[in-house]
Amino acid sequence: MEQLPAGLTTTSYALLGQLALRPWTVYEMTRNVARTLHWFWPRAESVLYQETRRLADRGLATATTEPGSRGRPRTIYAITPDGIAALRSWLSTAPAPVTLHFDAVLRVHLAPYGKKEDLVSALESARTDAEGLIRQALVIGTEFVEGHHQFQSQVPIRAILFDYLWTFGLSTWMWADRSLSIVASWPSLNPGSAAEAAAVDSIRSQLEGWPATGIDLEK
Repeated sequence: MEQLPAGLTTTSYALLGQLALRPWTVYEMTRNVARTLHWFWPRAESVLYQETRRLADRGLATATTEPGSRGRPRTIYAITPDGIAALRSWLSTAPAPVTLHFDAVLRVHLAPYGKKEDLVSALESARTDAEGLIRQALVIGTEFVEGHHQFQSQVPIRAILFDYLWTFGLSTWMWADRSLSIVASWPSLNPGSAAEAAAVDSIRSQLEGWPATGIDLEK
């Protein structure tokens, strides 16, 4: 395996992947990032602009200025052979461990120290965000099914990604909606012994309903 260029981050490689798709202005690329990459590798738009320019400075991308609309110049970025080589080298390394950075779940974890309405607000926020993901996935999935997605030739790989995002969005929405129904019946965040018993039963039923996944739980 070739040595990776020093100083690049995972975001660097994510953007090299975007440039491997086709040449873009950064504005065009950020719009494309908002459709898919944003849902599992979110970064501020300012970071995308800075990082793309840095890739060009490192010789991993080219930056070509050409006339744009209304006579305003625009810069088109494209990946270079060195950029392709760096991306391929990075893809051959082991991924970092899975992490979950989910503000609403953190607020559920800390909910005993707040108010019931705070917990409700966190769950409603999670449900709204999940609905946004589902709606975006529906648009993209329909484009693939109808055969006019801009990267239609990549559908075998994109279907694997779609499977994850669609499943994640639906499971998050259903979790938040189900939790809101449960919390709605509580008079407060100390709902009493009946709610405690129901909670234990819920955990027990999920443990007993463990699906046949091939995971050895005895290890």
